[in-house]
Amino acid sequence: MHRFVAVVVVMLASSIVSIRAAAATPHITSVTPASGPTAGGIAITLTGEGFGAAGNFVIVGGSPCPVTAEAPEQIVCTLPAGSGVSRPIRAVDGSGTASPPFPYGYEAPTVTDVTAARMPTAGGVVITITGSNFGDGALDRRVRLRGASADAICAEVFPAAAHTTLTCTLPPGEGQNVEVDVLVDGQTSAPGALSYDAPVITEVSPSRAPAASGFPITIRGENFGLAAAVTVGGASCPVLERSHTEVSCRLPSNGVAPLEVRLEAGGQASNAEPFSYQMIPTKCDAAKFKAAGTAAQCLAKVYTKALQKGLDPDRETLTKCQDKFRDSCIKAETKLDDCTNITSCTETQAGLVAWVETVWNKQCVEKDTSVGLTD
Repeated sequence: MHRFVAVVVVMLASSIVSIRAAAATPHITSVTPASGPTAGGIAITLTGEGFGAAGNFVIVGGSPCPVTAEAPEQIVCTLPAGSGVSRPIRAVDGSGTASPPFPYGYEAPTVTDVTAARMPTAGGVVITITGSNFGDGALDRRVRLRGASADAICAEVFPAAAHTTLTCTLPPGEGQNVEVDVLVDGQTSAPGALSYDAPVITEVSPSRAPAASGFPITIRGENFGLAAAVTVGGASCPVLERSHTEVSCRLPSNGVAPLEVRLEAGGQASNAEPFSYQMIPTKCDAAKFKAAGTAAQCLAKVYTKALQKGLDPDRETLTKCQDKFRDSCIKAETKLDDCTNITSCTETQAGLVAWVETVWNKQCVEKDTSVGLTD
């Protein structure tokens, strides 16, 4: 009987020791407030059990949280700087026993303003984002621009002022009120906004061209964006090539003058530049017209001489007239850069020959060799 009682006493004593040992293990049940700024510096309260009456130590995401008050069921400490949606908090008692991790989230970043001296559509300038909870030692910190067709990432992100200011290099883009958000260790801010600079036209070359020609024109300026659209007199000018500073397009056949050339990039309209279908010859055109006149006279002289003598035109001399025109015409296109109808020399030459031959045939039919081709 005495032996049985002794065994029972030993078992009870062992259970009590185990219960006390279990109760002595630190355990966190809640943390107040539930989140804090990435800069830290606020007091957080750990509620639980098994904390030491003194000598406790608290770790938040690997950084110490200096204890300012402690009791077996509650510890107060000063939150260290950090970032992220879920960082483990552990309480360690004086014997070195640590509690299981308790998840703690830092506050998400916020964007209050996005500024820069200018915001060209070509990007490449430094912009400044102000807000809060940008972190300091964040492992993943990004600035994202939400474009109409695709997102763009702002390069070279640096904290200009810890937790409140970031700088980065603006990516190419276009448009107004483009959403900008900041991502910090898995948390994303509500978007701020920026507006790229509006397009500006400084030159249209040439400023005049023949109606219904389909002739390409070049528009120069800045902030032409990623997908500029051009209109001439309100009609679409199909774009051939584009960059942020130069766009070429093929003229629509409006046939009305004067007109205005406008460009739109990302919903932003440029200034209007005048354009006219009233053709004014350029230096190149004038040189080609002169060469054509000289060739016409040369051909006419050969045919007139042949008619007067009742012979066929001298083919060798005709060839020399045509060769001289071709050389002069090509020289004008090669030396001058203001031609409004490139590679037209062959076409013009064929037209001259056809005109002279038409007159020749008419003269032959009428059998009137006394009339020159110049009439």
